[in-house]
Amino acid sequence: MANEIVKSERKVLQEFATGLEMFREATQGEHIEIQTVLSFIYVALEEDREEGGLNVKDVAERLGTTTASSSRNLTLLSMGFRGHKKKGLELIQLIEDPMCRIKKIVSLTDKGRTFKRKLAGIFA
Repeated sequence: MANEIVKSERKVLQEFATGLEMFREATQGEHIEIQTVLSFIYVALEEDREEGGLNVKDVAERLGTTTASSSRNLTLLSMGFRGHKKKGLELIQLIEDPMCRIKKIVSLTDKGRTFKRKLAGIFA
């Protein structure tokens, strides 16, 4: 019985490592912070809900960080910072909220949805 538990734990940890490796591949070997990974996961979890998706503040609240920190993480997941040579991951898009121009609604791009399906497939 104990041997089966160890094998099951090992399998879950291997799947988790594979999922994290996907993020490293997406960044082409560059460092990626856990908050950035969690930001993607929170956006992906809300993608299919009818409420219209998350905004930057919602992601910040889930992460327990500031909106500035959340915005930075989401920018890295989207197109990246203007004027920087390092390109964003293009997994999400930030769209102006039609009800409030200063708010940005966060949603997955087609590339982000494909990435989400591959990531979820590891744990299926």
